[in-house]
Amino acid sequence: MFKKLEIINFQSHKHSILEFHPGVNIIKGNTDTGKTAVVRGIKLLNFNRPTGDAFKSHWGGQMSISLETDDHKIERIKGTKNMYKLDKVEMTAFGTDVPQEIVHALNMTETNYKFQHDGFFLLSDTAGEVAQFFNKISHLDKIDKGVRFLKSQIRSQNNTVKANKAFIEDKKTKYKQYKRLLKNETDLEVVESSMSNLRRSQNAIKNLSKLLVHLQQTKKQLNKLRKQQEIAPAVNKNINRLSAIKQTNDKKKTLLNLITKIKTIQSDLEKLQILLKLKPAVIKCKKQVDKQKELGFSKIKLVSLLKKTQSIQTKLKNHQTLLVQEQSVVSLLKKINTFKKDNQQLKDLTTKIEIAQQTAVTNKKLKRKLETLETEFHNNFPEICPLCGK
Repeated sequence: MFKKLEIINFQSHKHSILEFHPGVNIIKGNTDTGKTAVVRGIKLLNFNRPTGDAFKSHWGGQMSISLETDDHKIERIKGTKNMYKLDKVEMTAFGTDVPQEIVHALNMTETNYKFQHDGFFLLSDTAGEVAQFFNKISHLDKIDKGVRFLKSQIRSQNNTVKANKAFIEDKKTKYKQYKRLLKNETDLEVVESSMSNLRRSQNAIKNLSKLLVHLQQTKKQLNKLRKQQEIAPAVNKNINRLSAIKQTNDKKKTLLNLITKIKTIQSDLEKLQILLKLKPAVIKCKKQVDKQKELGFSKIKLVSLLKKTQSIQTKLKNHQTLLVQEQSVVSLLKKINTFKKDNQQLKDLTTKIEIAQQTAVTNKKLKRKLETLETEFHNNFPEICPLCGK
């Protein structure tokens, strides 16, 4: 029997305590006051469903549901800690399941729960649904499950037997086809051995032919070397003569180079004597050229100074015109700033008007929805309650 139920931060219950009396207990109240939430809280404690945090109160805080029975105190806490408590014993790391100790302590199933719009217990169910319920209570559904499991196993075994039979027959037919091959296997082995001998002999012939070619090439080279040995003494005499001729030619080339150098030195000396005679005239010409260079540099400096003075005069004239136009430019800038401010205000006003128009349209749509919902509500729900008659 239930003794006491305490609900904290669950749906519309901030902190509610319900004390039960032995026998029948009735929870009454207006709609949306948390009657159904009480049953949902007990179901959450019993089945750990629904998962997530959608059932927690919007104002936040740690959610807890505790139930005292004749034998135990069971508590479900969800917040900083996620755990069950059974008589002050904490249980964690259970996932989406419920610890077995809690299941045994409550000893409740889905049949113990009925909501407002559910049908009458067993009276509104079909004959098959009633039979299923009683089979569950007496555990006859386990026999049905066992029979179904055995039938499925028998079917699967029969299918495997059929498949194995077909596989064996297929293998038998293939064995008949390949019987002749067993007779020809010995012949194949003999042929393979003869083929391997043939390959070996062919490789040996190839190696021998290569050796013959190599021998012929070496014979030709030996013949060439013999001819060269016969000509060797005459060749050596000719080489000695050529070396002597080369030495004489080298001496001739060195003597010719010395003669050309002497001739060039004599021509250079003649040129130097002529230049020494012309030296005083060259010095006078150099002095005149230096004076002309100094005069040219001074002219260039004067021209650059004249150009700078002309550019300064033009700049002064431009500054005077700019000073005259400054006042008109300042007035124009002030007008542009005021124009920008007016444009910004216009934009703000247009956005506000658009927002107001959109809100007016949404308000109209919401009013229409409200009217339709009110009409549906009045049509579906009569003024007199069919349960209490009020």
